[in-house]
Amino acid sequence: MAPCSTDANCTNEKCVAWHQLNDMGLAKDVVKFCGHADACRIVGRVNNLPFSTQCTDTEAEPPLLTPGLDVEALEAMITPSDVNWDDAQNLKIMAWDNYMTGWWIRDEEAAADGIVTYTESDKPVINTCETTDDCDTDLGQCCSYWPASNNKRCINASSADIETLIPLNT
Repeated sequence: MAPCSTDANCTNEKCVAWHQLNDMGLAKDVVKFCGHADACRIVGRVNNLPFSTQCTDTEAEPPLLTPGLDVEALEAMITPSDVNWDDAQNLKIMAWDNYMTGWWIRDEEAAADGIVTYTESDKPVINTCETTDDCDTDLGQCCSYWPASNNKRCINASSADIETLIPLNT
């Protein structure tokens, strides 16, 4: 976790930019450190304060995620309706597979005893449509695999990234 400004400052690691909001919802300074490539694009909370990471190979500040909004958006996207992260003060959602592998929540009771463990929850398949007939085609929606190939959702076809859009035609 040595400080860095580019990947060249790291040995077999990436330069990771850590961006966190403070308890007033304002951005703290970005901190850059050498870390494993898996640390790129993590979103979560530390002590109930949202954070996100990005990897950068330039001196310039990387395009940052919006930590608080990203946690809420990911919760809506990858958890079933009966699951929420309201009580998760220490949480991380890895970017593997476009955040589709699941999430990790720290066991706060064990952490109070000095043992830091995270419990992994695999993201279940959440389909909200089967075919485009299930969507509001008058609004230009289609049923598509989104945000990953294990989820079918009604999305606005005109605003979708055409390269990743795989419509499910009836």
